[in-house]
Amino acid sequence: MLAFIAPFYNCSIRLPQLHDRTVLDSGSDTLVINSRLSESLGLKFDGKTIVGGAGEKTVEAGRATGVSFQLPGITVSGLTVTVLPLDDIEADAGRTVDGIIGYPLFSRYVVEIDFASHIVNLYEPKNYQYSGTGERIPITLEYNHPHAQAKISLSKGAAPIEAKLLIDTGAVSMAAILNTPFVESHQLLKIALKVLPVPVGQGMGGEVKLLIARAQAIQLGRFQFSPPVIGLFQDKKGFGASEDINGLIGNEILRRFKVIFDYSRQEMILEPNAQIADAYEYAMSGLRLRAEGKDFKTFKIYRIAKNSPAADAGLREGDIIEAIDDNAAGSLTLPQIYQMFKQENREYDLSIIRSKEKLQVKMKLWRLI
Repeated sequence: MLAFIAPFYNCSIRLPQLHDRTVLDSGSDTLVINSRLSESLGLKFDGKTIVGGAGEKTVEAGRATGVSFQLPGITVSGLTVTVLPLDDIEADAGRTVDGIIGYPLFSRYVVEIDFASHIVNLYEPKNYQYSGTGERIPITLEYNHPHAQAKISLSKGAAPIEAKLLIDTGAVSMAAILNTPFVESHQLLKIALKVLPVPVGQGMGGEVKLLIARAQAIQLGRFQFSPPVIGLFQDKKGFGASEDINGLIGNEILRRFKVIFDYSRQEMILEPNAQIADAYEYAMSGLRLRAEGKDFKTFKIYRIAKNSPAADAGLREGDIIEAIDDNAAGSLTLPQIYQMFKQENREYDLSIIRSKEKLQVKMKLWRLI
């Protein structure tokens, strides 16, 4: 059994001397280890590789073979591991990330992710029998990633568009994100949608270029999600520019279920939980923050969306948030701050530091999309 750390849904996989800070990511085709741990883990590199992902850049990474990881009663051996710095991902997540595990785990076990209780269970495929009432969704495995067919309705009265979407437990903030070629081929920017350029942070390939919009609905199996916040990639390179798939489904949908990945039977099973009817909201401040410092408690403004509450309040990139109302920044986590900034019409008193000067700023939130 693996315990999650919400809201990033991180499983406590224990590599030798590796702490419980590993991201469970169905969108990852390998085991990634943060390079700062390579020496303490005793990894010996036998080559290099080029790694990309969301964002337009690629990075050179080390490669080690013959690596094992262990769980209670389980050892997975003979793995090829990618080793690279995860500093930007840690700053975006607001916590330590020692590694990312995907296909090596999903391919060997039936992986049951209970988002409500933040628990993961692993089952041997040959002995697994599902007896619940969840919806069975066919999946295909391409490049070691799970994909499912979905229907997306962009505006009222418009015919739904069929899309092949990666099921991505590593994408946390939106219901779905559509790739640039799909956006262009269906001329989605010409549809009467309100779109907003937003600072969305870092992927494995660096900063991601993205617009957000509110669609009419997404249909996955018998489930319809309405009206979801979706992303429209603008990247010209990397994952977001891929023509092989149309986009991804993220945790803003998946968290509403117990999700069972069964690669051996090429299916995903969805059991609704108490979050199934939650509203679809996006952060209303227009801020993108980075968590810095040894304990990730220094919250620096990294990007500000134009015509947003943050811009209206006079906040600037580089400002450090020292307190929100009566809450010292050090008492909060980055996910908690983003959750606080999803409350429409809520006004906050922010204490900030700008070039060593302490300032007080009021910021009133409104729905951006």
